[in-house]
Amino acid sequence: MPSSQPPRKFGRYEILRLLGRGAVGEVWLARDPVLEREVAIKTLGGLGGLPPEEQAEAKARFLREARAAAALAHPHIVTIYDVGEEGGVPYIAMELLRGVTLDRHTRRGHLLPPEKVVELGMQAALALDEAHRAGIVHRDVKPANLVLTGDGKLKVADFGLAKDPGTALTATDSLVGTPNYMSPEQVAGRPLDGRSDLFSLGVSLWELLAGELPFAGDTISSVLYRVVNEPPRPLREIRPGLPERLYALLDRMLAKDPAERPATGAEVARELHAVLEEMGGVPGNLALPPPAPPGEEGPRPSGSRPGAGQVRDDARSRRGRRRWWLGPAVLLVLAAVVVALWTAPLWTGFDPLDGHRRAVEDRVEEWFGPFGRAIRVTPPDRLLPVVTDPPGLPVAVDPPARIEPDGRLRIPGDLGAPVTVRVEDPCREGSVTVDPARVPPEVRVPTSPRRVRLPVATDPPGARVVLDGSPLEGRTPLELALELCREHLLRLEKRGRRPREIALPATEDPAAWREALAKISLAPPPRGRLVVAAPPGYAAEVRSARTGRRLGRAGRPISLAPGTYRLLLVAPDVLVRREVTVRVSPGASRRVDVDWPPLGKLSVRAVPPGGTVEIRRPGDDRWKELGTTPLNGVEVAAGPLEVRVGHPLRDAHVVRQAAVRGGATTVVRVGREDWP
Repeated sequence: MPSSQPPRKFGRYEILRLLGRGAVGEVWLARDPVLEREVAIKTLGGLGGLPPEEQAEAKARFLREARAAAALAHPHIVTIYDVGEEGGVPYIAMELLRGVTLDRHTRRGHLLPPEKVVELGMQAALALDEAHRAGIVHRDVKPANLVLTGDGKLKVADFGLAKDPGTALTATDSLVGTPNYMSPEQVAGRPLDGRSDLFSLGVSLWELLAGELPFAGDTISSVLYRVVNEPPRPLREIRPGLPERLYALLDRMLAKDPAERPATGAEVARELHAVLEEMGGVPGNLALPPPAPPGEEGPRPSGSRPGAGQVRDDARSRRGRRRWWLGPAVLLVLAAVVVALWTAPLWTGFDPLDGHRRAVEDRVEEWFGPFGRAIRVTPPDRLLPVVTDPPGLPVAVDPPARIEPDGRLRIPGDLGAPVTVRVEDPCREGSVTVDPARVPPEVRVPTSPRRVRLPVATDPPGARVVLDGSPLEGRTPLELALELCREHLLRLEKRGRRPREIALPATEDPAAWREALAKISLAPPPRGRLVVAAPPGYAAEVRSARTGRRLGRAGRPISLAPGTYRLLLVAPDVLVRREVTVRVSPGASRRVDVDWPPLGKLSVRAVPPGGTVEIRRPGDDRWKELGTTPLNGVEVAAGPLEVRVGHPLRDAHVVRQAAVRGGATTVVRVGREDWP
């Protein structure tokens, strides 16, 4: 399932988001709707390039070994809830851990206190002891697979490489594990038991205490050589002041011969418990198993009862002492066979780059069993043409592979790790990974334009951005993805502001672009002038019909920003109210003619006199008070009016309809008989 199209579900688990991506799969945050809890979903990826039979074998191994690990129930082992397959992708549903992996504490300046390292080592040893009792060897114990949770407890994670003795699916010809933490027998491809995990745990504790690896190297080959042949630098020289018992325990755990290491994780936990007591602190919540009776506790090989491995080791030791000469003799014979087989192309015409090395190794292993598995023929280096798209771009690769002066890629013959060839060009980027096990005739590196993300801000903010003719989502401030080494045209638009265009010249260094986009001022457009014709014989105001804000007076110029306006023209003294819509253009002047009504006069007579007089236009909801009766010749704009006359002595009103004519006097009369 491609990571570019996130899955919606794995089985019943609803995917929420991606937590991380590794070399062989992905880890997703998911929700279990049945139990209403969050879980971690780990998938097995990278199967697309394998033949169908190898895909099926990898899936079966992944699911069977996950089911075996799911049988483990221990407070310091990550709980596996479920295994399955969705859309051809195997997955594991496991406990969601909230914490940090211990590889964060393997550098100087970030080391944990020694007491805490010893305590965490006890927890890891007990967890491994539980797995070994079930016949499961982890095979990839390292700080990155030891999780320190928020409550200070340790969880052993990622049993994805664990070996279940009950399955017939094996991968004995593969290098499984992380080289810096692998045991010598794991490097040699020999059968493993729990003591291999204890070696890896010893490497992890050594690194957590020292801030460096006991078997470091520049290449995988040098690391594996030191694991098998060289002792680590004494820890007391790097981290003095620790208990001698701790130094001695780590020396035993890092012994080359499994028989010289502690037999079980329980034995390691008891030793660390004693070390912690000597250091002055003992956790009270760890249940340590009691020591086994003499002669019963021994290493637990996968699929065997406790004690069997020790008996076989002792028997092999006795046979080895009696037949000490067999080892050198076998090695001489093997060397002769290897030389003969490897030089076969000289007289057979067999191409060593086309399966000869694997054929030699298979033949040696078939004839000599475990001894042959420990001998690997070193094939010649491979030289591959490198072609970039577009061609001619400079490329680079990490050691021990290298790019020759003629542009070809050289892969060392003994290199087992993938090689990544990358383009190093200021304008293009791209890379491709080459698997030494499946070397193509040539290496083709696809490339894409190199881009840089830069912020763009405007004053005022909220501008629309059009990049190279294409409008972008959102408003400023926002980020632009700009392709290097080509010109770009940026247009910024905001209502009420002048649009602005910015040309970004082609460059390899985006510093000038960053400066040009830091803060772009958008100037307002030039204002326009508006003149509303003045009414005859009276004054009128110009207001905004939307907000009611006063803009100016009729007959005088009004400065306005460009746009369309609804104007309210009012002369409250003479009861005039008009509404017009006008458009103001940038820098232009416009005159608006209005059909203003002429003025007339209103007189009101009432019996008895002294009552109030109010007027309003039909449809208005407010009355304008004019005075008391008798009222003579009050100027009012021509048009229909409602006149309300109040009784001077009691609460009573009379309403009359009137039509005022321009230049004339309109008289409204109210007699005694008109009062209600």
